[in-house]
Amino acid sequence: MTRTPRESVGNERSHVGIVALFLAMLGGCGALPAPPAVTGAVEFQEMRFTLPAGQWERSPGSPPSSQVLFTLGQEGGRTQTLSIWRVSYPNDMYGLAPEVHTTNYWNYEQYEKPRPSGPWVRFERSKRTIAGKNYPIMTYQWHYPGASNPKAEAHGIFLAYFPDDFRGRERFYIFQWTDVHSPGAKQQGWEWLDQVVASFTVSPVANR
Repeated sequence: MTRTPRESVGNERSHVGIVALFLAMLGGCGALPAPPAVTGAVEFQEMRFTLPAGQWERSPGSPPSSQVLFTLGQEGGRTQTLSIWRVSYPNDMYGLAPEVHTTNYWNYEQYEKPRPSGPWVRFERSKRTIAGKNYPIMTYQWHYPGASNPKAEAHGIFLAYFPDDFRGRERFYIFQWTDVHSPGAKQQGWEWLDQVVASFTVSPVANR
């Protein structure tokens, strides 16, 4: 039986926040309060990274969340979202290879996680090369409110990041990039994810 790594509460909240963002974009709910705009270098807990150019809006996780969400509105109602969170797991899972953790996590997202806003489809698992390093990814699509006559579509990608000192810290990080657009539009934005991942670092375990 697949064992699912424990996620932070913040990741569950992030999906709720993204759905609310979709609805606001489509006029399905009232205007959301404007989060603070963010550009350039970002620090969040032990994570350090640089956002692509643009006026990103940050929705910080509430303690003890280990997740942070950014959104970027674009012309034509298009929206890019970036979420990053830390994945921890029970002590008896220490020592497992990154490939095992990745498979467990992809299985959880694809087969086990509830999707109250509608099913996610067309999952594909592969690797993505960024700055000379290979990272495991899983892509998917999402339609609102359904595939038959959607008002909006989304292309999404999960990326698993294992730090060089992964064996010493026994935790890894998930990036989720979502491109929300009008039905039939071509996917965009994943090259920006490459920039964020290439800039991403975490502080040493002793300094957490």
